[in-house]
Amino acid sequence: MDFRFKVDKVNDRESENYFNSYKHVPYLSFSSETSLGQGGFGKTWKISIGKNDFAIKIFKAPLMAAYEDEPQVPYENEFQVLKTLGGAEGHSPKVFACGKVYFPEEMDPLPAIIMEYMSGMPLQTRVESQNGSGNSSCLDLLAGGNGLLLGSEQVLNIVQQAALASDACFQKGVNSSLGVHRDLSPDNIIVEVDKDHRTVRKVSFIDWGSSPKEKGFITPACAARFGKVLFSSPEIFFGGNSSNRTDITVDIYSIGLLAFWLRTREYPLATELKQWCEVPCINTSDFSKIDEIKRDYKVDLVRWIKQSGGKVTWWDKKLSALIAECTQYEPKERPQTPSELARRADVVQKLIDDIYKVSSSDDEIRSVADEVGLEVKIVGRRADDSWNLKYAEGMEDKLEEVYNKLAAKTYNKLVAKTKEVSVANASRVTPSSTTSRALGGKMLPKLGPMFHGVKRLRRLGPSLYGLLVLATLAVTLADRITITNQLMHIVSISLCVFVACLSIVFHTIITNSKDGWGRVKSRVIGIMLITVCISSVAYGSLGIVEIANGQWHAQVGDAFVQSAGYLEGDEKKDMMSRACDYIQQSADKENGDGLALLAERYYLGDAAIEHNTSKAIDVAKRSRDKGSACGKAVLARCYFFGDSGIQPNYDLAFSLAKESVEENDKRGMYVLGRCYYGNHVPSDAGSSEEDNKKKALDLFTRGAEQSYAPTECYAGICLYDGVGTEKSNEHDRQAFRYFQQASAQHHRNAMARMGDCYYYGRGDNAVDYNEAKKWYEKAYDYGDAYGTYRLALLYYQGISLNGDSVITKDPNKAFELSKISAEWGNNSGKALLGKCYLYGIGCQKNEDEAVKIFNDLDKVDFGYGEALLGDCYYYGWGKNKNTYEAVRLYEEATGHNDPYGEARLGFCLFYGIGNLGKNREDAFSHFLAAADAGQSWAYAWVAYCYHYGYGIGQDYDHAYRYAQRAGDENDTMGQRMMGICHYYGHGVEQDKKTAYKWFETASTDDFAKVWLGRCRLDMGSSKAAVECFTQVKDDKSGGYGARSEATAWLSYCRLHGSGIEFDHVVAFNLLNGISEDEHTSFSLELLGECYYWGYGTQVDESTAIDLFNRVIQTDDSDDKYELKYTENHGCAYCWLGYAYHDACGVAKNDSLAKEMLRRAVLSGDDFFVWSEDDREEEGYVTIAKKRLAEWYGLEVSTDGSLQSKSK
Repeated sequence: MDFRFKVDKVNDRESENYFNSYKHVPYLSFSSETSLGQGGFGKTWKISIGKNDFAIKIFKAPLMAAYEDEPQVPYENEFQVLKTLGGAEGHSPKVFACGKVYFPEEMDPLPAIIMEYMSGMPLQTRVESQNGSGNSSCLDLLAGGNGLLLGSEQVLNIVQQAALASDACFQKGVNSSLGVHRDLSPDNIIVEVDKDHRTVRKVSFIDWGSSPKEKGFITPACAARFGKVLFSSPEIFFGGNSSNRTDITVDIYSIGLLAFWLRTREYPLATELKQWCEVPCINTSDFSKIDEIKRDYKVDLVRWIKQSGGKVTWWDKKLSALIAECTQYEPKERPQTPSELARRADVVQKLIDDIYKVSSSDDEIRSVADEVGLEVKIVGRRADDSWNLKYAEGMEDKLEEVYNKLAAKTYNKLVAKTKEVSVANASRVTPSSTTSRALGGKMLPKLGPMFHGVKRLRRLGPSLYGLLVLATLAVTLADRITITNQLMHIVSISLCVFVACLSIVFHTIITNSKDGWGRVKSRVIGIMLITVCISSVAYGSLGIVEIANGQWHAQVGDAFVQSAGYLEGDEKKDMMSRACDYIQQSADKENGDGLALLAERYYLGDAAIEHNTSKAIDVAKRSRDKGSACGKAVLARCYFFGDSGIQPNYDLAFSLAKESVEENDKRGMYVLGRCYYGNHVPSDAGSSEEDNKKKALDLFTRGAEQSYAPTECYAGICLYDGVGTEKSNEHDRQAFRYFQQASAQHHRNAMARMGDCYYYGRGDNAVDYNEAKKWYEKAYDYGDAYGTYRLALLYYQGISLNGDSVITKDPNKAFELSKISAEWGNNSGKALLGKCYLYGIGCQKNEDEAVKIFNDLDKVDFGYGEALLGDCYYYGWGKNKNTYEAVRLYEEATGHNDPYGEARLGFCLFYGIGNLGKNREDAFSHFLAAADAGQSWAYAWVAYCYHYGYGIGQDYDHAYRYAQRAGDENDTMGQRMMGICHYYGHGVEQDKKTAYKWFETASTDDFAKVWLGRCRLDMGSSKAAVECFTQVKDDKSGGYGARSEATAWLSYCRLHGSGIEFDHVVAFNLLNGISEDEHTSFSLELLGECYYWGYGTQVDESTAIDLFNRVIQTDDSDDKYELKYTENHGCAYCWLGYAYHDACGVAKNDSLAKEMLRRAVLSGDDFFVWSEDDREEEGYVTIAKKRLAEWYGLEVSTDGSLQSKSK
């Protein structure tokens, strides 16, 4: 089957990361021959997207029509339920996306959802048999042969797993009806079995279309379309306590019937309910009949087995009782939760297992049977080790009593046997007289007073020795952890020497004993003692050598350096001073690691040792020559970053770091990771840039495992930016954890990255600009150039939420901080400094200085600098205006992954600037990519495209969401879009007061100022509105179309005498003075109105009609300027309706007249203006409504169609 799928919405961030790339693709095409099943709501197919398998459920068209009058259609309901369950720990499929499916042979699309493809097999299916000889059912596979029945033990196992699955879903549904399936039947249950094909290890539920969206919600129509009537509980059909029809007890009833079916392979009430089994919908009039049948039916497994000629076992009775309890007619009489049902099934299983484990002789069985009065014949044991007993019919209770007594006897025997073993072991630990003499006399003559009483020594000696060994291990471990404690180090060495001596003594005792301790072979004990002895001597010797050669001092110094990372102020200085003392002592002894740490201190510099890269290199070379991996890493770091007068040497840095990493040095991992991260690898390395990124992430992660702050920070950066891996929510969370760990050690760049997480709301953090600012300030205090740039940017642009300032703009701080960031070498800081010079932000405007900075950034291929240099060519700032060169620079910036450059490239594609043709679809793709990277101006353009349908389908909700983010970052276009959304109620509740506030905030934007004037007209402040329009009209530097739009509104005010003298001639001249290529749709409408009615000119109906048609037939995607500021052309539609009715300039056509007037009503362009005498005039919508009623007796209905005017 071939079909196409269009994504409408996705479930969560993880699904968004996967499907976002498909949201703007017209369709996803599939071809599937694998049907996974068909239910009452639709059919499910297996599909593949990339390398991943998914399931797609396509809903039936007739069913969708039947649901038109209901609150929520099935595919929306199932999407919401699966979204809430979230996979339920693997017991339900995860849902990823919903949308529409298009078939080649059908015109109308069908709704569908894409979800996880569940492994395992449905209970009601055919599977390949174990021996490959054809197909058998799932039950045949579990039972071990075709037609065989499952044992009660296996059924209990499946019931328990089903109950656990139901409980997992119930918990994920927040204990609400969202976790209730309501259609549990063999078709909708997936099982996973162990290798023996006998035990079910997991149960999952599929087809959640019947699950209600909220507690107690179910309409009769929903119930009529409910799935399997055979397995449905009575309350589904409004029987029993029908208020429980969405409670979890509904599923418990179905699990009980499922257990009956599994044991018997017969459907309960199959004959009685046959007429309703195959119909897609059940008439509600039949509900009472079904309920009556369900109420009178009692599920009795024991009765069925007897009627079938089978033999009822003890566990059959237990299973039958559990089934009967689950299938009670009244919900309150069933187990109330799935967890309770699982516990009861588990109790029965354990009881069965206990009986299986009883091991008794035939005589004991007969003896116990005689005690209870049961005559039995022992045939033997079955393969499962249970007894095969024959007994008189009706004596099952007596047999159960026999089992219980035998189990008790076996338990008593086990207890007695355990006591015997304990006594035997106790007797075996008594030492011989030979050992006594050895301990008391010959071997320890000088320790006699200490070991008074040989028997006591034999009892306590091994225990005391073991405790001493454990104490020694604990002390040595503490010594490794608290390496800075010299006393602990000495105690650790002393204990090791003592344990070594004591081990020799005990070894001598053991080897001279005839029987040894506890009759354990003396050779094994002797080897263990010698091993402890050698280990202790080795560790003690190592400790002595470490002190002698300075290695211990180096370790202590390194530990102090790490500890200082967590401190601040005087405590940090004191700790670093102590660290440098130990490092210097180690270096004085020419210890390789000590020299390396000293070189590192020279390179980094601090209060104790002044920064000196040349000296760091000299000392690091001495460390390297002594074979220190740390020394190689420090030397590699010096060569990698270089310094004033020292050029970076990436090849040498790479070689040294690689050698260091081979010895698992964390500093080497950082430097080698930076080589791979920046693609600074030798030309003969033979790896691609993508491979280098992956290697960088691996090295940073390995270094982070050693709690080394630089690697923790860069591991976080890679995960955050998707370097060497894919971006995902989980990677964001892990990145945030890395930044936290590194920030705790006061790693300055990690602090800046913490600010990014709060600024952009990454890593499960809500957007919090104030918290972001705190972290940027901490990064600045610690001297981080990137954090300083981010802080400068906050002050440069300011931050607002819903129009209220959160972080106030501060031009002076923005300039000073960007200057500091630039001096510290951050390219983004340099770019921001250039913008300050360019616009005179916090300094004297200096275009030449700005261009110089941007040129320098272009030379180092810094994308943001290239984009800003492109702006200089585009606007002619300090350069000759050259749009072709501007486009080239924007393309270079995009190639260097700069989001601002990509947004500017989208702008050029949007308008067809330079050598680019106009391409709104490509423009939108660039805007969206830049917005995803956090570019505020791009947010505004994405909002603009979504709002007006440029390059993407019109979507007001998306428009508002992106406009809100742009507005919060004080982007004036974004603020203007927020105002427009509030003005019309697009994506948000209509609120013109809030719209006015946004337009006022963005009033530096010419178009926003025009909108501000429109709002003032609505408010009756006509003169203030005219001031706004006049300011924009007279601003020679206004943007595309802004002056024309302002001129049109000024003309509008002249036409109506609103806020300015009434003068049709001036109004017409204003409109006629707009050049042909600068007209907006509104200016064309008003010009047409003038010609149509003769306002300020001769009546020219033909010209008017041409202008109106030009407006309503304009394809804005082909316009050079933004022409859609009068949203829906109400003016043009209104007067065209007049023209077709009155035959003015066109032939009379009442059909077209009605249609034009209908569109005018739907346009919403009902502008109210005030004339000089404060008389409110009618708007276009009002006029169109009146003419429809007056001329044709019609009105526009809520669905947009025309209908007869109601009286």
